[in-house]
This record gives sequence, C-alpha cells and structure tokens, in this order.
Amino acid sequence: MDIPAMLAKWKESALAKVQAAELATATDLPGHALTVLNGFWFTAEQMNDASLILSAVREEFEKSPMTEVAFLSEYAASERLEPEDHAAAALYARARALENWVEDCDRPQRFDAREVFDAATRCELIEIDGLPSFDHDRLRLMLVIRNDDIDWE
Repeated sequence: MDIPAMLAKWKESALAKVQAAELATATDLPGHALTVLNGFWFTAEQMNDASLILSAVREEFEKSPMTEVAFLSEYAASERLEPEDHAAAALYARARALENWVEDCDRPQRFDAREVFDAATRCELIEIDGLPSFDHDRLRLMLVIRNDDIDWE
C-alpha cells in the first residue's frame, strides 16, 4: 500500500471536497451507531493499516476526522470491506478508541503491538462521553503483559 500516493491522489480529487462536506455534518452518531460499528470484523493487519493511514494523514494534513475517514474509506474499498462508508467509520472508531486506550493504559508499551491490534478487533466498542471507546479493563483482560525481565531459560 503506497500511502503517500494515496494521499496525493485523494487530495487532488473532486471526491475529497464532496467527502469533506458530507463528513462535516456527521458530528453525532445515531443510537444504532455502536451496533453498526461493532458489526464489522477486522484483522489485526487491517487495524495496523488503519493506524498507519491515520498517522500518515495527520502528517500531511491538519488533524481532521473528515479527512481521516475519507482515507479510510479508500482503504476499505481496496480491502473490499462493504459498505465502504460504514467500514471506514468502524475502522476509524476502533483506531481512535485504541489510540486513547494506549495513551491511558499502555505506558510504557507493556504489550505486544500485534496482540494489541488483535484485541482491538475483538473488543466491543462502548460509548464513553459521547464517543466510541473501549472498556479499558475489558481490553486489558484480552492481553498478556510482556515482561522482558523474566529469564525463561
């Protein structure tokens, strides 16, 4: 996946303006949104890709959920995740929930990244302060603390 090329292509497209305008009005999730967001099953690789895409988009553009979801929509299309707009929203919600969880709970990165991405695909999203989030304890229970100080031999 060539993220810089994808960024450049989208930035110059008419679709960028249309998607940005549509997403600008999508500030509140309807009551059934969590059901839709939790209805998608992703792989750990797809979660990792979503995180990489969000990082690349944030380096190129000002932090903007509208732009971030638009790029995830392109990714969802390339992965044949349907419907694309719902899959992009689900990837975005999970990636953002994971970012918040890592910031709050995984310092100093005690968990294996692959295992964290895998847990993020399986953990149910809940609403906290109006945002899709992970229950911190539930996600933590899906992980094993990595202890590099133990001599296993």
